[in-house]
Amino acid sequence: MPKCDRAHLIFVRVKQKEFPIGQGAIANMHQQAQIPDPQTRAQNVARWREVNQQIDLLTLQLDELIAMVETGLREQRLARLQGKAEITNT
Repeated sequence: MPKCDRAHLIFVRVKQKEFPIGQGAIANMHQQAQIPDPQTRAQNVARWREVNQQIDLLTLQLDELIAMVETGLREQRLARLQGKAEITNT
C-alpha cells in the first residue's frame, strides 16, 4: 500500500473489511451534505448494525478475558496469603 497522508486516507477495519471514510469526507467538508437514496441508506444501516454487533461481541469477549485474569490473580493472592498463614501458625 503506498504511503498516504492520514488526512486523505483513513480506513476502519472490521473483520477483514475496509470501509474508506477519509477522502470523500474531507473533500466534502465545505459542501452541503446530501441525503443518500433509500437503498444506499439501507445498505449503510445494515453495515453499521453488523459492525456494531461485531464490536459488542468483541467487548463481551474482552470482558470475559478480563474476568478470567482477575480470577487468576485472586486465586494467586489467596494461595499466597494461605501459605503465609500456614507458616505463621506452625
